[in-house]
Amino acid sequence: MPMENLLLDVSSEMLMLLDARSMRILSANQAAHDQLHYPAGTLVGCAMSDIECAISDLFFWDELRASAGPLDATGSYRRLDGAIIEIRKHVRPSGPQAEFYAVRARPMRGTPRFEPENTDLGLHLAATLEATEDALVLTNNDGDILNMNRRFAELWPLPQALLEARDDQGIVAFLNSLLRGDTGQAHPPTMLSQVIGLQAEPVGDTFETLTLHDSRVIECFSHPARNCDRTIGRVFCFRDVTERIQYETSLKEARDKAELAMRGKAQFLANMSHEIRTPMNAILGMLKLLQGTDLNARQNDYTSKAQGAAQSLMGLINGILDFSKIDAGKMTLELQPFKLDLLLQDLSVILSSTLGKKPLDVLYDIDPTLPAYLVGDALRLQQVLLNISGNAIKFTEQGGVVLQIRVMARTAQQTTLRFAVKDTGIGLTAEQQACIFEDFSQAEASTTRRYGGTGLGLSISKRLVTLMGGELQLDSVPGQGSTFYFSLTLANAPVTEPAGPGQTPRQPEVLDVLVVDDNPVARDVLATIAQSQGWQVATAASGPQALDRVATRAARGQAPFQAVFIDWEMPGMDGWETLARLRQIMAGGPLPTLVMVTRHDRNALALRTEAEQASLQAYLIKPFTPSVLVQAVTQARLGCGNLRAHSRPTAQTTGRLQGMRLLVVEDNLINQQVARELLQGQGALVTLADNGACGVQAVAEAQNNLPFDAVLMDIQMPVMDGFAATRAIRQDVGLSQLPVIAMTANAMASDRDACLAAGMNDHVGKPFDLQHLVRLLLEITGFDPAKKPSGP
Repeated sequence: MPMENLLLDVSSEMLMLLDARSMRILSANQAAHDQLHYPAGTLVGCAMSDIECAISDLFFWDELRASAGPLDATGSYRRLDGAIIEIRKHVRPSGPQAEFYAVRARPMRGTPRFEPENTDLGLHLAATLEATEDALVLTNNDGDILNMNRRFAELWPLPQALLEARDDQGIVAFLNSLLRGDTGQAHPPTMLSQVIGLQAEPVGDTFETLTLHDSRVIECFSHPARNCDRTIGRVFCFRDVTERIQYETSLKEARDKAELAMRGKAQFLANMSHEIRTPMNAILGMLKLLQGTDLNARQNDYTSKAQGAAQSLMGLINGILDFSKIDAGKMTLELQPFKLDLLLQDLSVILSSTLGKKPLDVLYDIDPTLPAYLVGDALRLQQVLLNISGNAIKFTEQGGVVLQIRVMARTAQQTTLRFAVKDTGIGLTAEQQACIFEDFSQAEASTTRRYGGTGLGLSISKRLVTLMGGELQLDSVPGQGSTFYFSLTLANAPVTEPAGPGQTPRQPEVLDVLVVDDNPVARDVLATIAQSQGWQVATAASGPQALDRVATRAARGQAPFQAVFIDWEMPGMDGWETLARLRQIMAGGPLPTLVMVTRHDRNALALRTEAEQASLQAYLIKPFTPSVLVQAVTQARLGCGNLRAHSRPTAQTTGRLQGMRLLVVEDNLINQQVARELLQGQGALVTLADNGACGVQAVAEAQNNLPFDAVLMDIQMPVMDGFAATRAIRQDVGLSQLPVIAMTANAMASDRDACLAAGMNDHVGKPFDLQHLVRLLLEITGFDPAKKPSGP
């Protein structure tokens, strides 16, 4: 050993033995200490990374391990005083498992150079640099590259000669040669090239995106490297984002294609809606006019059925438009105070008309603690309830459908309601339930053929409920029925109902009533409504049982019932026979208020004899709300029953528009006739114009005689459309205050916005609802027939 040590110390080359795992120096000869300016013995224990500082040194050891044999290379060693010497080294693995590295190095010609900033940046960053997937470069304040990781050399890729020569300018030039500038122009200097060339001293962080000739995209971030309070260099981080950019580009292209397809679909739906609504306006209008003429029973039946079919078609068109608007995210809610009781009353009229000849009971089971007024979109809520209830009626052949509303929670500010529609219909299997809310989906392939429909109703309802903040759900058992339900939290509306002129609020009368119905659900619902009013309630499941209740009461000397609710259709003894028998056994004493409860409309009542009709004091059509029941009984007990059928309007009836001068601008001759005769039926004086230009001329001429009170303007017309005509009326004729209402088959929300932007006051879609149009005309014009000057 002494001889071996002596041979090592007399060698002029630097000799070192490294631990292959820790890369620390185990021993070093005197030449290594002398040439690196380390005191004798102090190199032992030092990490090799404390001494090596060439860029090529970063990758040398990986190459050595991969080669598993001796390797020669050039590099740089840092002396203890900070000076850098260029060396030539030879390293070979030693030991049985190559657990040591024997290093032999000698200085190359040249004067040592000093890099004191290296000490400031720290000498132990190599491991950190190699651990990141980003390509990193470290520079100092003098524009020199201090260090880089292997990822940087691979990213570009840098030639080995540039790495070994530590050619900073050559590295920058090589990077610039790979960059692609704008067409016909060189790429502007990168931030790295400006820093290396001392052309820029950036403050703070920088960012740039570099595009290479091979179409790769590189993002470069740079940050100041600081030591305490001074900047000692800059760190550049390069990241290949080609895949991300390509993915984002493909997403953008896909989004653009989807938006284009959506616009095309929306335009197609808008066009189809217009084309269908125009003749539908004529069909429904003509049917409305026909119903105002003298028809026999057979003709009236045909007309009513044709009108029902046309309204069903309009419902389909509206459903498709709603689906399109929801699908495009264009559906918005109109939050206004509304009275839930009125919503349900309107709904009951529609539901009762959908029953046809089905022997079903459609009932309301309403929580008596419901607040009178709430804030929400009443139209959309009614649409959901109509869709679900109508669906239940369609798939239920016998039994009943119950709309139940319960108060789940209530504060001073809001109320949470649970809506549920229960039926005794065909029910759904688990597989059918899984897809029932999907677009254009029915329970099974045969459903459309058997029951009709598009499969849009439930899909639209689910989306509307979600839009209102709830979730439409389903419980169902095949063959036993289904329950669709959802909960909504709605704000309470601080609205109270004032008493009418000369009226004071009445305290509800406490009554003793009898409910007669063979359907236990209907019987319980009606009894619950009566009990919620504070009434005493007895029930009977049949006509004979009702008669027994009355007879028993009389035999005991008890006061007779004050009101009796009798179901029309009961097995054995129906409601009419029960009613007649009751009147017989109660003859001579005070008769109760007799109320017929039925699913039949008033046309069916009109077919009964005059004596039968005279035996009733009130007539209730299922489903009805508690307020309707209470009002009917109260009015009947005051001698004002609700048995009178509504008279059919005729063209000669004096209407609410008596004397109003209207200009209808419409190019379709049939729609001209429909609008003229319906509005004349309301008492209006109607002038027609075939297109927008004629309409503008008519408005201008009328100013010198008897001006129009309002203009109903179609949109799509030859010569001059409705938009241009409205602008001409406002600007050329100078009538900025004349009410102009769009009456058009363009029924999308964007169409309404376009009409308002053109200067119109409002928008009415075709086919138009006459009563809605009348209300709108009165509201916008402030028309008062009493103040209208007479004229031809």
